[in-house]
Amino acid sequence: MKKLLLTCMIALGITASAQISVNEGFEGTTTPAGWTYTGFLRTTVTGYPCTGTAAIRKNLYGTTTNITANAVYTSANSNGNEIAVSFKYSTRGFSTTSPNVSGNMRVEYSADGGTTYNLIGSQVEINTHSTLCTSFSGTIAAGAVPTGSNFKFRITGNNTNAADWYLTIDDVVLSQVATCYAPTGLNATSVTSNSATVNWTASTTPPANGYDVYYSDVNTAPTSATTPSFSGVTGLSQNLTGLLSNKMYYVWVRSACSSSDISSWSSSPLTFTTLCGVATLPYAQNFESVTPPAIPACHTVQNAGTGNNWVTYTLANPTFGFSAGKTLRYSYNTTNAANAWFYTQGMNLTAGTKYMIRFRVGSSDVGYQEKMKLAAGTSPINTAMTEIADYVTITQAGSTLETAYFTPTTSGTYYFGFNAHSDADMAYLYLDDISIDAAPACLIPTITSATSTQTDATVIWTPAAGSTPTGYDVYYNTTGVAPTDTTVPSFENVSGTSQLISGLTAGTNYYVWLRAICSPTEKSSWTDSTLFTTECPAAYSVPYSLNFEDAAVPNLPNCTTATSTSGNPWRIYNNGAANLPGKWLVYNYSTTSAANSWFYTAGINLTGGTEYKITYTYVGGGYTEKMKVSYGSTATVAGMTNLLNDHPNITGNTATTVTKTFTPTTTGVYYFGFNAYSDADQNYLGVDNITIEVAAIMATDNTAKANVAIYPNPFKDHLNISDTKGLKNITVSDISGRQVKSMKPAARIELSDLKSGMYLVTLHYEDGSVKSFKAIKN
Repeated sequence: MKKLLLTCMIALGITASAQISVNEGFEGTTTPAGWTYTGFLRTTVTGYPCTGTAAIRKNLYGTTTNITANAVYTSANSNGNEIAVSFKYSTRGFSTTSPNVSGNMRVEYSADGGTTYNLIGSQVEINTHSTLCTSFSGTIAAGAVPTGSNFKFRITGNNTNAADWYLTIDDVVLSQVATCYAPTGLNATSVTSNSATVNWTASTTPPANGYDVYYSDVNTAPTSATTPSFSGVTGLSQNLTGLLSNKMYYVWVRSACSSSDISSWSSSPLTFTTLCGVATLPYAQNFESVTPPAIPACHTVQNAGTGNNWVTYTLANPTFGFSAGKTLRYSYNTTNAANAWFYTQGMNLTAGTKYMIRFRVGSSDVGYQEKMKLAAGTSPINTAMTEIADYVTITQAGSTLETAYFTPTTSGTYYFGFNAHSDADMAYLYLDDISIDAAPACLIPTITSATSTQTDATVIWTPAAGSTPTGYDVYYNTTGVAPTDTTVPSFENVSGTSQLISGLTAGTNYYVWLRAICSPTEKSSWTDSTLFTTECPAAYSVPYSLNFEDAAVPNLPNCTTATSTSGNPWRIYNNGAANLPGKWLVYNYSTTSAANSWFYTAGINLTGGTEYKITYTYVGGGYTEKMKVSYGSTATVAGMTNLLNDHPNITGNTATTVTKTFTPTTTGVYYFGFNAYSDADQNYLGVDNITIEVAAIMATDNTAKANVAIYPNPFKDHLNISDTKGLKNITVSDISGRQVKSMKPAARIELSDLKSGMYLVTLHYEDGSVKSFKAIKN
């Protein structure tokens, strides 16, 4: 066996001393430590290695003589004693049918770093082709390589007579008799979060100068030149202090027999991991450093029931109200209720001090009710937990940022527990962005309601218990991007507990945040966002468009509706499909029921006798899907009296865009319906990019003015128009169709006075054509 000699040497303790010790079979895929090759390469070709699966070889060939290759091992660990040398080699012709082998091999050593080489034994003459390995052995006399010499061992192959052959080298052993032996039996005791005691058994020759100890949190073995962490230790143990908690450490020990005779470091490191210890405040856990499905180090989980347990999970895209990245997830059990606990690392809390706990929690589906308790206790087990709050109505397909407070009655180490206790067969429960710290003096208020009309909203709040703010800041937008400490509020230093917000756009989602002001220099953190939606307008004007990007998955866009008498309802998804990136409208199949599901647009004002054009894109999931598109005077099945298109055979999974012209006979408000009527157990049916426009305007938009663009979008104070040639005027309308601005042609239009939201910018040309853009103001 290739490693037999090394095994025996370890058993005898020989390799533990300061000595030259090599047992190399070249099995590793990289060049072994201490070795360099000139010409030689590692090979795994069957028949060449003498033992094992690898060796090094060189094809010595050429039209001239003295083609040379060598392999060199370097060491500074000599103790001056005799060195036994052995290895195996083979000499094989390049062609086995007409072998041509001619050359020699020299085995040498140097004690001066390669300036002078000395031959070991005699030069080996090579003139025979053989597939078998031959053994070489020799000796380097004691004293030939003094202690600490720059030792080199070299095997050189030479080609003569323009031959063509392979020299293969394997199983190189260099064994120097030791005089100073490393200790054995390394072990660690009294391991804490920041210290440990390392112990060992005395070496066979107790060192006069004691023992050297080296430790690191990196598994890189020390060399003879490495400075020890501790030198001249006289006993058989060493205490290590100042360690990091929950960290693996590696320890090596060697004997110092004299100033010039030091053993090798212990052949394998002692390893131990410090305890977790106590977390320092502020505590924060976002799970990003965890490899799913593992739990963060120093944290624990407990399944106190028969359901599933918490695991770390990766969200590939922003979803469920969480950012893309890692989060904690409880996955439902179809038959058993949840009783799963996640416990933080312990942290020292002071009696009578109020602590603030914030975290984001959410569900994956609006149709299922998730439940989670927040608790604290002096041990990470459910029986030691005291409930702080119970969140029993986690039903949104998204997340909320929750804030809770805890005041311990006694000082000590506390753990915070998050207990999923949802009923069986619910959805997924997500937990993320946990933070714990001493509560600030200025506590976060609570928004209790936000009611709205088409253009106004009233936000009402209550102060945190025990808090007496001098005023409040209010901030709102349509993007959902949360304010920071430096964000300028929409309303500053509001004295009461409510605020009227005016000038809003109908049928639009708004997000509002609130913070308390406790003094001129002290303000609370912002609340989580509260969403409110202004009432829908009686009807929209053309052009009307839906690309579903503003919808909150899985909810339908504002002012649209859906009904289903069989199968599943239409919903919004965010995973895209062929040629439909982003959000889209999806009917997802039922395994048992055929589809009869309708999606209706908002009401749109149309003029009788005017020709309009509807455009939409649809895609199937590879099975036969069926869909009708109709319009009528009410958003009901009975109201869909005008069939526009029937698609009874949607079989591919490539997106298809359809355009259809139509002319209503009377002026009024009309709704457009998309009816999925696929058979049961098919796949999905998707719709996106719905537009309804006047046909003549549509034609002009898509041809003559196709290259005109506006930018930037979204914008803050102004918009640029890439080409103003032929422009007559520019109008800006809100999402309800109400015109809010009209201006003369300009390459740059100022819109700083508009509220945040979505607008329709329409370019009116002198030839009567128009081109419209949706633009978002931040």
